[in-house]
Amino acid sequence: MDWGNIFIYVLCAGIGLVAGWIVGLVLKAALFFAGEGVRRVISVVILLAGIGAAIWFLPDYIRPHAEPIIADLLKEKQAPVSIERNVEKKPVDTEAVAKAIELALQDLQDPFFLAVLAREPNRAETVKDRMVSAYGRGGQPALVSELQQAAQDTINSSFPYYMARGQETDLLNAVRNIKLVIEVMSTNDPETCHLWLYGSVTGKNFDFDKYIIAIGEDRHKDLQQNLAAVVRDASDILPEYDEMLAEQRLGEISDQLIDRMGVEKVGLITSGQEPEGPEDARLACDATGEFFRYILEDDLAIDILRHRYLTSSG
Repeated sequence: MDWGNIFIYVLCAGIGLVAGWIVGLVLKAALFFAGEGVRRVISVVILLAGIGAAIWFLPDYIRPHAEPIIADLLKEKQAPVSIERNVEKKPVDTEAVAKAIELALQDLQDPFFLAVLAREPNRAETVKDRMVSAYGRGGQPALVSELQQAAQDTINSSFPYYMARGQETDLLNAVRNIKLVIEVMSTNDPETCHLWLYGSVTGKNFDFDKYIIAIGEDRHKDLQQNLAAVVRDASDILPEYDEMLAEQRLGEISDQLIDRMGVEKVGLITSGQEPEGPEDARLACDATGEFFRYILEDDLAIDILRHRYLTSSG
């Protein structure tokens, strides 16, 4: 908010108010022959006219004289706030924070996340700042929670980017692993499987513990190692591929998927429709597994996968 301009306009309005009031008194006395009601109306009109005229004409004349005074007043008003904020700052125990971060990263066991941080120093610095701030707010529990959120944010933004630029072997291995995880989860816990695939669309929270129970720690580690390999060796420049043909084949495979789901259930994989029960969730997971199978069996699998991740959010 520009307090300087507000002060100037209030000052002009005050001048206009005084001038209008004086002129109104003079006219009220001069029109002694008119009725009291008429004289009162004229006084109010003159008063308002004085305020309006002052606001319209006076600011340009007053501003050069008023602005230096306003600036001095604002400086004096803001100075104590700055001093108070400086006093409130507390020193950070950098050694304790460093140990807390190291412990949290070990517990997280997310090679993909670590690989992204290794390739993106700016992101790594931002994540570190987030964890330091969280530790200051609530110690180790707050730091762990912030780290988990940072890892999820990184997956959402970086996963499609690196998958589109991955080396052929790394990309195929990662997608084969994703397909295997989907198949295992669809059998063991279809509702967690649906959340893993489409939770970001439905807005429901993903339960990591249920996910680990459904697929096992070893299979999770294998998947993460494959995804980390994609990140480590990904090209900085998107490899060339036949975009038009990849778009055509991707569209044909998607149509097969939609036909399998049917009109009433296709929203489970396209528009955030929530499963009504385990069978709905399994239907969506199985169809998604088939989607990846169709792609992997296609002669243009690499091109289709690059285009799929380039044009999608995950």
